Amino acid sequence: MGAVKGNQTLRSHSLRAISQLIKDDADFKKRRLPVNDLRYFNRWLARTASLGLIGAGFESIRIVRNINNSSGRERVLHVTSLLSILSQGGISLVQALGASFGRLSANFMVGGVVTGMLLVATITYIIVNISINKLKKGAYEIWLSETPWGVGKNRAEWSTKSGLLESARENQQVVSEAIAKLETIVKQPTISHEVIEKVTAYPQYTHKETLGIKLNIQVPEQATGLPIRLKSNLETLDESAKIARSENGYFVDVSTKELPQYLSINLEYQLGDEQGKNHAYWFQHAVKQSASYSSIIDTDKQKKIDASITSDWLVL
Repeated sequence: MGAVKGNQTLRSHSLRAISQLIKDDADFKKRRLPVNDLRYFNRWLARTASLGLIGAGFESIRIVRNINNSSGRERVLHVTSLLSILSQGGISLVQALGASFGRLSANFMVGGVVTGMLLVATITYIIVNISINKLKKGAYEIWLSETPWGVGKNRAEWSTKSGLLESARENQQVVSEAIAKLETIVKQPTISHEVIEKVTAYPQYTHKETLGIKLNIQVPEQATGLPIRLKSNLETLDESAKIARSENGYFVDVSTKELPQYLSINLEYQLGDEQGKNHAYWFQHAVKQSASYSSIIDTDKQKKIDASITSDWLVL
């Protein structure tokens, strides 16, 4: 490959063009160019670019899933990330095809223009993903940033009252609210689901019929035994659900012929009769993606989930 880098003729002509010149031009043939080095270079580039193309394909699938489960600024960043990874994949595709069929010159496939485009796409991808990671805070990070000891813009403030008793009461209220939020995080459940289908095989095709969906609600040890209720955008949830206890929570089988594109759930631990005492959680996930997922922290997303709810409360 070093001979390719140091030979202007090899760099500026495609393998197919050089092979044709050697065949048709006797003077060109006498130059005895190290064509085998160009062949080795093309094979190496074809393999490397193919691996890059496969990697870009898998990453694109992952990003598309993130786009489907995000909104607002986060969604814009994921779309930008997808465009950058598709650019990288497009460049890898051109390199793989050009090197495999010997149609493109080394100067074009790894030259300044293509390398520059690949560099810009890669840098964009890195910057965007750093921005996404900064945007995404864990539940504990958000909780800490909102306490009086945090540095978030929504952090709670200590009392500014001059009276000692009045100030102490307000500060006690601040601490109590912070502890209640922390308790909500500690007792956070996780949910996974599985679509229930009836598959019938025929000689020419396979028929799939949706029968319902199975929810697996897992609660941490600290929340075991607490009464739970939930509602969802599954309209038949409160009418057709079959509930069974599991070792770490509940299984809920819901019979329905039609499923939404995204499963939305609002779940609460019932801790008392007074409004606001329940620990509430919101979940949303693509129905076709079977995975375990945690509750959504973003308040804007929580409001959208509330707006999509169609069922009444189901007490487990």
